[in-house]
Amino acid sequence: MNTTPARKPAKPIVRDELTFLDVRQAARDGQKVFDTFVITGWLPITGKSKRSPPSAAPARSL
Repeated sequence: MNTTPARKPAKPIVRDELTFLDVRQAARDGQKVFDTFVITGWLPITGKSKRSPPSAAPARSL
């Protein structure tokens, strides 16, 4: 008679699937980039814009 329970084989870890937290973080990052583009007209990812990025223009004080 066997006194130890039969062990189930370990499930392999899935690495090719996105978790809810991965998707949530990507959405947050995308929202930050979109907000920056709407406010400044500059995409921080590509650096391309019709205007120069806000940091390129020197600030003027009156």
